[in-house]
Formats: sequence, structure tokens, C-alpha cells
Amino acid sequence: MLYYYSYKSTGSSFNSIGNGDYKIEIDLPGFSKDQIKVETEDNLLLVSAKNEKRGNYTENFDIKNLIVDISKVKFENGVLSIILKKEECKRRKQLEIG
Repeated sequence: MLYYYSYKSTGSSFNSIGNGDYKIEIDLPGFSKDQIKVETEDNLLLVSAKNEKRGNYTENFDIKNLIVDISKVKFENGVLSIILKKEECKRRKQLEIG
């Protein structure tokens, strides 16, 4: 996993919660929900937050080896929780042999 920090959170965790699902929790005290952004790009889960008093926070999670869908994002009591649900392969694709 890749981690990049400009603001040091008091802690983050990336844990398996069974059935191929994962939960990420990041402590972001002093931030509000509207100051936090969660997005995906090129097999990365990107979490960023901006606050004039606390500074900037960025953390990137490498999810390229996980077949997951972000099913739930919640921010409560200064803790950002992200649930990654295992995603089944839904389409069958025949590959051409060259």
C-alpha cells in the first residue's frame, strides 16, 4: 500500500472484515464532512482533506489487487470509515489468442 501524508492523522487502518470485504478507518479530528474528499483513480483510493487550522491531509490506498466496489463512506465523530465490498466478476469476456 502507498501512503502519502502532508497532515499526519492520529491513525488509520485497513482491515479485512470477512467475505473479501475491507474497512478503512482514518482519524480526522478537527475536519468536517464537507472538507473531506474520497475518490478513485487508476487503481488508487484517494482520500484528501483541507482545513485552514489543521492543514492538508492526503492518503492514497493501492487497491489494484482487490476486486472491490466502494459501498459505504461515513464520517462520524472525527473518524472517516470506508467499506470496500467484494465485487463479483459480472461479465464474461473471451480473449483473443494472438
